[in-house]
Amino acid sequence: MEAKISKLESDVGHIRRDVADIRTDMRDVRERVGALECAVARTEARLGAMDAKIDGVRQALNEKIDGFNQALNDKIDGVHQTLNDKIDGLNQTLNNKIDGFNQSLHEKIDGVHRSLIEKIDSLADRYMTKHQFALWALAGTTALLMSAAALIAVLLRASGHPVVAEVFEALRG
Repeated sequence: MEAKISKLESDVGHIRRDVADIRTDMRDVRERVGALECAVARTEARLGAMDAKIDGVRQALNEKIDGFNQALNDKIDGVHQTLNDKIDGLNQTLNNKIDGFNQSLHEKIDGVHRSLIEKIDSLADRYMTKHQFALWALAGTTALLMSAAALIAVLLRASGHPVVAEVFEALRG
């Protein structure tokens, strides 16, 4: 039994030594865990600072993009206005030229019209119109008919028909 006790005492000694080693190892683990917790805290602080920097950079980039957008919109609006003004000016210039050309053509056409009317009027004085010719032909035909009626009346009297000759004389007027 004594051997068992001495074995137990020896085992207890080994257990004590192992427990002491475990305590030492636990202290090291606690110190390392504490150091890791500090490192994690520092890393979290750095990440928080990086988040703030990233937010600042994002905000600055958004402001620059908004500024560029506004500047481009202003330039595009300026170009749009300039082009509209130029097109309106060109439209007015072309309208004025077309109106001037139109007026010039009307004046030339009116001049040609007046010239043709004058020529036609001068020709009308030299040549008979259809109406004048018809009147002349009618007058000639009337004179011819009167002459024929007079000749018939003379011939009727000569042939011994004075009454019928009087009828032709009455027709002649």
